[in-house]
Amino acid sequence: MKRTLRPILTGLGFYFFIRALIKTLTRDRKTWLGFKYLIGQGIEIGALNAPLATLPWVKVDYLDRLTAPPLRRQYPELETYPLVPVDILDDGESLKTVKIILRILLSPIIFWNIVKIRSEQSIVNYKF
Repeated sequence: MKRTLRPILTGLGFYFFIRALIKTLTRDRKTWLGFKYLIGQGIEIGALNAPLATLPWVKVDYLDRLTAPPLRRQYPELETYPLVPVDILDDGESLKTVKIILRILLSPIIFWNIVKIRSEQSIVNYKF
């Protein structure tokens, strides 16, 4: 989408205006990087109450070790904050469920983790 949308917006004279507007609205570096680089679909590990901001057409599945009610009991200081709905229950270290999903779907999925960057080689080189 980026390859087709950018020339159109540049031709109309809107690209740099929109880019400057997004940069102004997202002074947080983490948010700006999420808007700039995350496209398609992916899994965010351990988002809890601070998920990475993404554009509306980016599909994010949230992976955590517990659902929201047990997480609220474990972290009572986050009671007033909204928690993201957990889509995949799994250990963020081993990603056993994600490997099973990859084996079934056989489609590329972008993995990102804002808390701890895991070795992408173990996922890319996973033998089906």
